[in-house]
Formats: sequence, C-alpha cells, structure tokens
Amino acid sequence: MWEGFRLLQENVQQQGWRTYLYDAEQPYTPVASVTGRGESRQVWYYHTDVTGTPQEVTAADGTLVWAGYIRGFGENAADISNSGAYFHQPLRLPGQYFDDETGLHYNLFRYYVPECGRFVSQDPIGLRGGLNLYAYCPNPLTWIDPLGLDLHHIIPQEVWKTFKTDLKKVTGYVQNVTKKAMDVTNLIDLDKPFHGNHPAYSAYVKDKISELIKNKKLSLTELRNLQDELRSKINAAKASGKNLNDYFKVGC
Repeated sequence: MWEGFRLLQENVQQQGWRTYLYDAEQPYTPVASVTGRGESRQVWYYHTDVTGTPQEVTAADGTLVWAGYIRGFGENAADISNSGAYFHQPLRLPGQYFDDETGLHYNLFRYYVPECGRFVSQDPIGLRGGLNLYAYCPNPLTWIDPLGLDLHHIIPQEVWKTFKTDLKKVTGYVQNVTKKAMDVTNLIDLDKPFHGNHPAYSAYVKDKISELIKNKKLSLTELRNLQDELRSKINAAKASGKNLNDYFKVGC
C-alpha cells in the first residue's frame, strides 16, 4: 500500500502488516515501522545515514535485528542480525525497494541496478534529467533521486536569490540548489510543457515571501505553509488545463 510516492504498508511473512513511519523533514527517510496489534504490537527503529538510507534496524529494547553493508550506489553486500532471526528489510536508497526475485531496486518510475549504479531504462523525462539517461545521480553521498525523475523547485531559484539573505537565516530551511538533494520538501515533479518559464508564478511567490518578511513572520513553519499552499495551487493549475504561468497570470 502506498501513500503518494512512499511505501506505507506491506504484508510481511510471519509478521503480518508492517506500517512505515517517515521523518517529517526528510519524507523518504524511514524512522520506524510497526507490526502487529495490541499486546503483540512491535516497533522497529531505523538508523539511517545522511541521505536517509537504512544502515541498521533495532527492536524497542535495542536489539540489533538488521544491519546492512550498503555500498556507495546502494548495493547491500551483507545482512547482519544479532537477534537470531531473519528480519525482512527491503528499503535501500531513498525511495527504493529491494526486489528479491530480480535483485533490482524498484524506484517507482523505473528499476535500478545497485551493482553498477544505473537504471535499467531511460529517464522518463528525457534529457531534462541530465545527459546520461540511465544515471542515478553524480554523488550518492549528498544527492538522492527517490522517484527516478528530475524535480523542480516550489520556491523558485530566482526567488531564492532575491531573498537569500533572509531565507538563509531560517533554521531548517533547504532551498535544494541541486535538484536531487536530500531534503525534497521544496521540490515537485512537473512536466516541462506545464512548467516552462513562469514569471507570473515567480512574481506570486515573491509577493508572498515579501509579505512574510514585512510582517516579521518569516519562519520555517510559515515557509512550510507557503509550500503546501503552492503545491495545492500547482495541482489546481494542472487540473485547469493551463500551464503554470498562464494560470498565475490570470489570477488564482
């Protein structure tokens, strides 16, 4: 069962339904999973690296139930457990799910080969994702690609440059100068024909941030609220049949 682009639940042999919980700030980073109900309920805690890739899983009492030896581009060279029992742990690089039958990682829009750090099919968005249509990302230590696609900024780069001095002072806010960065809260997947050049959209966002600064309300909470508002308006623009700029040009 999926919640948007994230795995929410799966039926695990001998454990039943497992529900996954994710970090609020890094939405593809697992923090825990829950199995069973009532007295049989168990909570498992995920320990990840800086990109959000699971390195260890522990039980509520601290027992190590799974540890992986994850290489740079996601290959798991070994499974380790101190509990004496097998623990099903299919999560790999952010957004990826290990397929036992093929040895590949399911990456939502395409499959990924961890041994060579490449996808088995071309990027669905073509050259907009980069010149190498099969590449994961240039540096897996600082970049991620949870959807197997390229993404766009919700608060545009030109707006960021205008208010850079103020936005840099907001603790926890990440602009995502790279489009496959670790924090994806300011990113959204959009088709090129819909996205295109969008001066009217950028002007709308500039006005919103300028208002926050003027009223001394610029904070991480207010920026998150603005991002949520912009996502809703972007979805409304897509539903209207207009491109992003035309939708904001006529007023939204």
